[in-house]
Amino acid sequence: MSDEVAFKIRDAFPPGTVDEVIIRYLAGLNVDTDEAPEDVVAVTKAMLESAVPQAQHSSSRDQLVAELAADVRTSASKRAMNARPTLQRLDNVIDMSKSGAMSNTIGFAEGVDLSSINKGK
Repeated sequence: MSDEVAFKIRDAFPPGTVDEVIIRYLAGLNVDTDEAPEDVVAVTKAMLESAVPQAQHSSSRDQLVAELAADVRTSASKRAMNARPTLQRLDNVIDMSKSGAMSNTIGFAEGVDLSSINKGK
């Protein structure tokens, strides 16, 4: 998939317009599963605007950013659908300070000396 992103960037501009290091970085960033899609789009747009400042390439650059943004969001939504379930907040929270929810052995905590059990042996 990162090769596809690299080909899209190379095809959008004349040869030599964007450095190969930037192309590789953006290609890897666009397929990184740990990055938020909004951050990927923002960094891609900023780097391409910096790398391709010429006015004659602005429409190609904007079109490429829009296409890459759509691809990143699509892949992120697919990953979200296939992701494992996450932790959720429980609806019925038990208040442990109420006497009905407390354990029956909680009353022994203050009056029982557990070390005295071994003294008789």
